[in-house]
This record gives sequence, C-alpha cells and structure tokens, in this order.
Amino acid sequence: MDLVRERYADFGPSFACEKLAELHGHRLSAETLRGWMIADGLWKPKARREIREHPSRPRRECLGDLVQIDGSPHDWFEGRGPRCTLIVHVDDATSRLLATGFHAAETTEAYMRRRARTSRRTAGRWRTTRTATGCSGSTAATVRASRRSSCGP
Repeated sequence: MDLVRERYADFGPSFACEKLAELHGHRLSAETLRGWMIADGLWKPKARREIREHPSRPRRECLGDLVQIDGSPHDWFEGRGPRCTLIVHVDDATSRLLATGFHAAETTEAYMRRRARTSRRTAGRWRTTRTATGCSGSTAATVRASRRSSCGP
C-alpha cells in the first residue's frame, strides 16, 4: 500500500492495479486493491443507487371489477402444430383464469374474439353491483372464499 500511496494515490483502483502489474510486477485483482484503497481512505466507493420499488397496486375487491387480458406467443405444441398465441383473461380480485384460448397471432381481432366468446359464455357473471360495504350478492362471497383459500391452509 505504501507504493500505491506514494505513486498512485490519485489513480482509480483498476488503473492502479494495471500500473502495479505493468511497472512493478505486483499481480492482484482490482477488487482486492479497491478494498485496500477504501480501507486506507484513498478511494471512496460510489454510492449505490437506491432501489425504488414500484408500489403494488391493491387488488380489486369484486370479481369482474378488473379483468386483465394478456397474450403469449409461443410454440405451445412443441413442433406438433403451428406456433400460436395463448390469450388469457385473469380476474384481478381472485386471480382466477376466466378464459383462455389459442389464436394464430396476438392481434386486436384475436383479443376481441376471445372477449366476445367469454362474454356470451359468462353472461354477466363478471359484473357485480357495489354497495357502501363492498361487493354484493354471491360474487362477494365467492371472492372472500377464494381469498381465504389462497391464503394458506
């Protein structure tokens, strides 16, 4: 460290490490030298960026309040059929899959077709009425029961 203090005090650890190897035959890793220089006060470590997590959005209370739709193009049939896109409808309150289907491509038309098929099949099961205390009817009981069952034994 005396050599580093005398000749390379204003160098960064990587460059100082290169010069020590090149001119003096001292071979050590830049990380080792960085640690020594930090301990000796010759180098200040860069302040790590504070990781800002995106705050989680609270889930919706009622079944059908928010249905998320996503498409995933993939070779779903592992070469035994054409590549296609799986389009999925997921309820935000319960995480239940409301509809799934394969389509040739992830297009607006494919999303609309899947939504239309789902709407005909579910015939209003996604919609609930809200009261001052939350969801009403059997939908609210379904949501509460599914939350209980998904929270452990």
